[in-house]
Amino acid sequence: VDEEKAVQFDVGGTRWKCDLETYAVTKVGPAQQRRGRGRDRMSMWIRGPEPQASSDDAKLSPDKQWEAFIRNYNVWLRSKDKEKEYPLSNDGSEGDYYTYRSITWSPDSKKIAAYRLRRGHHRTIHYVESSPRDQLQPRHWKMEYAKPGDALDIDQPVLFLVSEKKQIQIDNALFQNPYDLSSLEWRKDSNSFTFEYNARGHQVYRIIEVDSETGTTRALINEETKTFFSYSGKKYRHDIADGKEIIWMSERDGWNHLYLYDGATGKVTNQITRGRWVVRNVQKIDEDSRQVFFSASGMEPGQDPYFVHHYRINFDGTGLTSKTG
Repeated sequence: VDEEKAVQFDVGGTRWKCDLETYAVTKVGPAQQRRGRGRDRMSMWIRGPEPQASSDDAKLSPDKQWEAFIRNYNVWLRSKDKEKEYPLSNDGSEGDYYTYRSITWSPDSKKIAAYRLRRGHHRTIHYVESSPRDQLQPRHWKMEYAKPGDALDIDQPVLFLVSEKKQIQIDNALFQNPYDLSSLEWRKDSNSFTFEYNARGHQVYRIIEVDSETGTTRALINEETKTFFSYSGKKYRHDIADGKEIIWMSERDGWNHLYLYDGATGKVTNQITRGRWVVRNVQKIDEDSRQVFFSASGMEPGQDPYFVHHYRINFDGTGLTSKTG
């Protein structure tokens, strides 16, 4: 925050701010409710922010000429000198509203991408903690826990052309049934932005690219499985040269391996690693030498298949070398 001169964070029910020059910590106010689908003891997790009629903060454009903020559930712009302001959207409402933290400026300051959020059903379950560590008496706490069939929050990405004051709706045909959409990320050339789509049921996972002039979408990477895509434990993505190439991890051949994609066509250039063994982790991508440093197990004959070795391999799948045991 504060043009990257400070960091805000939550502790318990309070939000704090740390100045990065003096490291002085000041209290800001109540903590913001967090986005996620998990368990947080003594508090409630929520799958999206509460309806936000307005935002006290504004996101400054990279050229430092404009600020984007939320007013009446919509995205607004104002000049840095506060002399001009106008709305970019008019379709936000209490039940279907734009979220401040999703507002993302393009590097050239000419475009904005943001999510409009339609709230789903937020089911709450209750627990009694019989033996808390910090007190003798039992404690009641609650959390959100969606059940099969519950309506989830739906994020809809929207594109704005700043100088034209134009709003472009994005076709959701490639991400119709989301469990979750990732943050919006602009390419450095501002020609497009990407996000990741995790379908409800976790059998479809896609990297979606949106053209910043037309709003048209395409799937750069498409994972479809009859079983389960391990988005929480085995997903890996590394964009090379602003997305001209992508290194991607997949179990599509039955073993966990790395693939090199052509970012322009969305086609697999080649499979980097292959065999009846699994990649465990990627430690480093050396784009200059076009090599991947990774850990794997099950490759060495006669060894426990869970014993991890470290390897190096070229992007084209050649030159596999063992580094350490």
